[in-house]
Amino acid sequence: MITRRFHTLLPLLLIALPAASQQIEVGGDVLVAFPQNEFKRNTGATGGGLSGHIFYVPQESAFLLGLRFLYVNYGSETRSDLIQGPFSPIDADVTTTNNILMGHVVARLGAQVGRFRPFVEGFAGYNYLFTETSVRGVNTGETISSETNFDDGAFGYGGGGGFQYSITGDNLDDPAAPPDGLSLVLSARYLFGGKATYLKEGSIRQEGGTLVYYTHESTTDLLMIAVGVTYYF
Repeated sequence: MITRRFHTLLPLLLIALPAASQQIEVGGDVLVAFPQNEFKRNTGATGGGLSGHIFYVPQESAFLLGLRFLYVNYGSETRSDLIQGPFSPIDADVTTTNNILMGHVVARLGAQVGRFRPFVEGFAGYNYLFTETSVRGVNTGETISSETNFDDGAFGYGGGGGFQYSITGDNLDDPAAPPDGLSLVLSARYLFGGKATYLKEGSIRQEGGTLVYYTHESTTDLLMIAVGVTYYF
């Protein structure tokens, strides 16, 4: 009985797969992040990073809903140091990075057919700011230690827009067909980041043999310009 039911359902599932395959979009971006307002005045930095997303694309609808995760580095510094090893001193590179991890819920409105598809979107979520220091042996290249020096978090929301342009797929020449392959994406997003306490380049100093952290507190607004690709399946 179970075998007969499976043989009956299998063709139906195979028929349904092509339709379901048009309902998920995954993609990733390389981005440049420009701190704004107080965040810009405090850090004086331009950041860079990566993002990835997964969207649900309802059929015959202009709305998409999904999740986006981002990593942004807004400053780093490396210095050479001589640290005490188990048997002898070790030449090491000490690198400190200032970072933001973000997770956002995204709602997008845009064209879902044709080769050129503009869109606008809104998003909201949580931004985690942290400064991390790692010690790496110069001769071995191995990481000796790594620790988070300081961290804080804040709510964030914003909006943006851009366009997608199909570069692969079976529907490239059909203006009424949904995308079914790889697309190039160019977008701009503005994040209104909540108030947080953070470090910047030069915030960690050694004074009298003790590490001192000079913190800053402000809103954490960012303008992000991103280039990436998406794939529909």
